[in-house]
Amino acid sequence: MIAVAAQPNRLKAALWEGRPQRGLFSVPPGESGFSEAGLDCVICEAGEIFARSGFAALQADSCEIAVCADSHARLVLQSLLRKGIQNIVLTGIAGPSDARAAIMALHRRPDRRRLSAGDRWRGMREENETHADGAEICALALVDGAVDMENLVAIAQMQGLSGLILDPVPAISQERVCRIAHKIRSLGKAPGIVIPHDAEPEYYFACGFLFVARREGHSHRGVASLSRI
Repeated sequence: MIAVAAQPNRLKAALWEGRPQRGLFSVPPGESGFSEAGLDCVICEAGEIFARSGFAALQADSCEIAVCADSHARLVLQSLLRKGIQNIVLTGIAGPSDARAAIMALHRRPDRRRLSAGDRWRGMREENETHADGAEICALALVDGAVDMENLVAIAQMQGLSGLILDPVPAISQERVCRIAHKIRSLGKAPGIVIPHDAEPEYYFACGFLFVARREGHSHRGVASLSRI
């Protein structure tokens, strides 16, 4: 396969340059407030990308699309890459081993020694579809706010991750949230956070976060508003 220059990733470039990014965890556009202005990125579930409606049909030149995918779902991750998805939010990240497995799945190529001739041909074709465009991937790990600092540091040190998105639990304090943001930045990664729909993004940007996503209709877990200390 002829090597080609990687397609630039606007979200990855913005985070690398330290430009704050506003995001939204959302359900399909017809059922949410996606039409609101000022968003840099919308995060959706993998199922919406494979559906004929919703995000699958969305054409957004001014807003990046990121897709949630379980870190252990290798086939889903590869399918997203073949569809041209450049921004992936890895869920199910509890420690560095999960992050390592997910990053390997994003870059793994088929083992042709274990495939039949027909499967080898399909595998080669899929591999070319996945890698021929040279898309630059922005992989972000969604990390539970209750994770201990040792595991958080180990995840942040994994090569192949552009940043970590903190999914806070109700009991977490703002002081800890801000410490986590600064720790992630000190390790050379972009810190992100999921906040309640009615929370103020500017406060979290001031705490050091580069990616702030408001939660709207997201199916994982409701997040209580964090009380300032």
